[in-house]
Amino acid sequence: MFANERRSSILKWLNDRRQLSVKELVRLTHASPATVRRDLDYLAEAGKIIRVHGGASLKQDATSLFSENEFEQKVQEFSSEKQRIGRAIAQLINENDYNAIYFDAGTSVLAVIPYLDRTDLFVITNGLHHVFPLISKGAHVILLGGTVKPTTQAVVGPQAISQLSHYNLDLSVIGVNAIDEENGLMTPDVNEAELKIVAITQAERTIVAADHSKFNQRSLHSFASLPEVTIMTDDVLPEYKAFKNIKEAR
Repeated sequence: MFANERRSSILKWLNDRRQLSVKELVRLTHASPATVRRDLDYLAEAGKIIRVHGGASLKQDATSLFSENEFEQKVQEFSSEKQRIGRAIAQLINENDYNAIYFDAGTSVLAVIPYLDRTDLFVITNGLHHVFPLISKGAHVILLGGTVKPTTQAVVGPQAISQLSHYNLDLSVIGVNAIDEENGLMTPDVNEAELKIVAITQAERTIVAADHSKFNQRSLHSFASLPEVTIMTDDVLPEYKAFKNIKEAR
């Protein structure tokens, strides 16, 4: 594969996946790690991508601040990383005395459910996709009422906020679209941001499920600062290692 062809392919793969590691690109291009790094440096200097720890992400355009992918597409993105994070969060739930739990509608949160090993959980959720997997695990499930977003099939709006505000929660498990040091945790949807704020406020503890691609990204609405929550991720980037509340899933 010639350099121009390889670089075009890298851009296409990044457009599909948003972020890729050098290791993944070596496998896809059949090139050496040194060649892949040179390609990434070239594309970064051309302003087409952003170099991140261990790989690259697609340069964020203005529309990505306001929008998010369809649920089915998000399930496929970084699926192995989400499974690793989901397993680690489920282990915390299985081993601790968390009984009343909120699961928000994110795909990273959905990845927690298969690893749950308790039948005594009382779970509130705004995720339509989460209901039947939770029921199959023996959980007592309450689905919040409100407006269903077509893209993510999350229930949002004043009714959902009002309903959630009446619960005293042991734990909230939520997803996130973007994280950075200055703006904290972010989402493009103001309705989801407002619901996440309530979920954090009502819980004794909040765990955020976030794969490494969510770091050093921006979105429109902030809903929490970094110190307010525990973040479970698959790879703690060097610039975030000082934050003791950012945990790497084992």
